[in-house]
This record gives sequence, C-alpha cells and structure tokens, in this order.
Amino acid sequence: KPVVAVTAMTLVQEGKLDLDAPVSKYLPAFADIKVWQKEGDPVASTKPMLIRHLMSHTSGIIYSFIQPQLPISKAWVAGGEQRTDLTAKDWSEQVVAKLPMIAEPGTAWNYSQGLDVLGGVIEKITGQSLGDAIRARITGPLGMTDTAFFQPTDKSARFAQSKNQDPLYYDYTAVHPFMAGGGGLSSTPEDYLRFVLMLSNGGTYQGVQILKPETLQLMLIDQTTAEIRGKGLFFPGPGMGFGLGMSLVIDDTKQRPGNGTFSWNGIAGTEWWYDPKNDVFMVFMIQDRALLSEYQRKNRTWIYDALKK
Repeated sequence: KPVVAVTAMTLVQEGKLDLDAPVSKYLPAFADIKVWQKEGDPVASTKPMLIRHLMSHTSGIIYSFIQPQLPISKAWVAGGEQRTDLTAKDWSEQVVAKLPMIAEPGTAWNYSQGLDVLGGVIEKITGQSLGDAIRARITGPLGMTDTAFFQPTDKSARFAQSKNQDPLYYDYTAVHPFMAGGGGLSSTPEDYLRFVLMLSNGGTYQGVQILKPETLQLMLIDQTTAEIRGKGLFFPGPGMGFGLGMSLVIDDTKQRPGNGTFSWNGIAGTEWWYDPKNDVFMVFMIQDRALLSEYQRKNRTWIYDALKK
C-alpha cells in the first residue's frame, strides 16, 4: 500500500492528481456511489468520495475478509470483489463503484481496498498498467529489482514459505490482469529497505529523488479525528492516526515508537517503520500471518529497550 500511495504522490507533485478531487473526476463510475443501510436498500451518498479518502481508509470501501459475517461483506463477495480478470481501473469502475459503501466518505475509518481503487486511478492517469507505473516511478529508479506484482518462475525457489497453510498466500508466478494496489506486490527486505530509506531521507535515496520533502509531508498529516477513529474498525490502536497510505504515531505515551513515526504492515507478516524522533527505521519480513502481531510486539520491545540502554 505505501508503494502505491507514493506512486500516486508522484502524480500529485506533477499536478496530474488532486488529493481533494472526487474519485469520479478520474473514474466517472464513482459519481453515484451508494451507502449500505442496516435496513432497506442502499441510499445515495451525500458526500463525494475524494482521492485522499482512498489513501486514508475513510472512503467507505471495505475488505470483506475483515468481518466476513457482515451482510455488507457477503454482498461485496457476491458482487465480484475477488475478481482478478479485470485491470485495476476496470475492476474499480465495473465492480467497486457499483457496490454499497459501509459509511459516507470521510466519516469513518475502515480498512479497505481503497488503495486498489487508487491503483485504478493511477492506471487511468498514466495510461499504463499499475505495475508499469510503479516500475517507472518507484522501483526502477530505486533499483528495487525483485519487487513486482508477478515473478518469473525462475525465482520460485526464492519464495518464502510459511509453515502454516493460508489462502492468503498465492502463486506470484500466475499472471492475471488485476494488479492489487492494496497488497499484490512481492518483494525482499533489501528491496524494501531502499524504499524505506528513501522515505526516511525526505524522499531521496542515493541521489535519486522520488518525492519532494513537501510532498512527503502531505502524507504525514493525520487524516483522522477521534470521531472518525471511533467509527468503523480502527485497528492501528491507541495513540495512532492515519495519513495518506500509512499509519502515524500521534501520542507516544501510548506507543513505543516516537511521535511522528510512520509505518504500515502487510497481513502476511511484513512490517516497516521510520521513527524520525529517534531516527530509527526497521524492515521486518516473515511469511506467516499468525505470527505478525507477535513479532510486532517483540520488535518494538527489542529495539526500544535497546535504545534505552
């Protein structure tokens, strides 16, 4: 998700993407979104879905797997949420735009496929596939040679294997039209470290500027309020907010990393953060969803206990 968010921000700094524009400016099918009702049919939204809503999980879009028992989640599955036979742009307009949102845009935080739709916006603006746009703007310039949506079969022996079976893990050699901006990339710690070092250095890595410092700062403004976090299902936790594509520490009396730390994790077991207060970065990767939360706690304890010493 952060890679796709940064890709979008390169378009922002070029004047090709407006964070405060309705998504429908780029993908017209989003002009008439509807909001789920506990009783009765979905009703027309009174608020437009903005680009910044996609990046901050406040768009009203959901992930059905978060609360699969909910009727809205079942409606999303039935409506084609899990299709992979369409490009991100076509999937966004032909599937997501027709599904009911869980809340009015900008009113509640719900972890979502907003970054997948953002991928569709990127495809529309650039005229490229999401993979090609990321390669041109992020992974190519940074030398992230192992980061891609799909991997050649001769790299199969290098794939991390989990000791636990999980439908979340899929074959990265199997190519299909849909490139999932919310979680479709595979990478290596070395590759992702280049990305994190770029962010920790204000948008530049080894002389290659991806983002201007002022563009990066836009990503680090909390897009939530106590009211927004209190609605929906805000699982980053106490002391946290959310910017554009990444979580933010806003109260380090409730979190180990210092205020201003920005980060995110991948559900399959990956995590990174940069703590500007303490000038500490971390990239951690395992292939085991069951151990993610355990190692989130352990990594914070190990690193910040060591800093105290």
